[in-house]
Amino acid sequence: MRIIKNLPIIIICMVSLACSKEDSTGTDDQVETGKPLNLAPSTPVLISPEKDLECSNSSLNFEWETSIDPENELVKYFLEISEKEDFSNLFKNLETSYTSVSIELEKGKKYYWRVVAHDEKFKQSEYSEIRTFFTEPKLAFNAIPQNPHSEIPQNNSVQSASQIDLNWSCEDEDGDLLTYDVYFGLNNPPQKYLENIENPEVSVSLETGKTYYWYIVAKDPKDARATSPTWKFETQ
Repeated sequence: MRIIKNLPIIIICMVSLACSKEDSTGTDDQVETGKPLNLAPSTPVLISPEKDLECSNSSLNFEWETSIDPENELVKYFLEISEKEDFSNLFKNLETSYTSVSIELEKGKKYYWRVVAHDEKFKQSEYSEIRTFFTEPKLAFNAIPQNPHSEIPQNNSVQSASQIDLNWSCEDEDGDLLTYDVYFGLNNPPQKYLENIENPEVSVSLETGKTYYWYIVAKDPKDARATSPTWKFETQ
């Protein structure tokens, strides 16, 4: 009779022990199988070509900012170029560990481009914004200016002066008078510093111990445009 009276208590104790064991096992399994969460790299930020650019050269330089991986893993990029806005048919799908690459393009086309980053475990970032650009059409009445070339200072050089002149050169097959927008500053990409200047030279003041970035947009009277690569130099 005593056993029968204590039977409910015994059953409750057995159920409690079983639950405790299951809970403990579940926790142990989570500890044993738990792995650090792999986070995706930051979304690439496009630099050049700028949006709606009309480019004159069949070879165009594509550039974007470095993506940061939270686990400091090696980051690679996929550059996608397409004639379709939904990227259903890719003209180019290039994997690279660099943040700048030159691509040969077809004349008279409208292209869309974007970049996505992934880490060593192929954890993928969000896609960058989508930009469009146009290659020079096969028309004779107006040639787009050639891409500006840096003269002074040399790219990746070190400067010690507190003020220097930025010099560049640019040609137009039609002989049109060109004007220039100058992008210059401490950020990459730099902000617009001057616009619609006619002389391919501008004087800038510098601070010591800084890295400066700059590029040029050349424009003809019909507003056909060409953009240089982004150059940089350091001061000491």
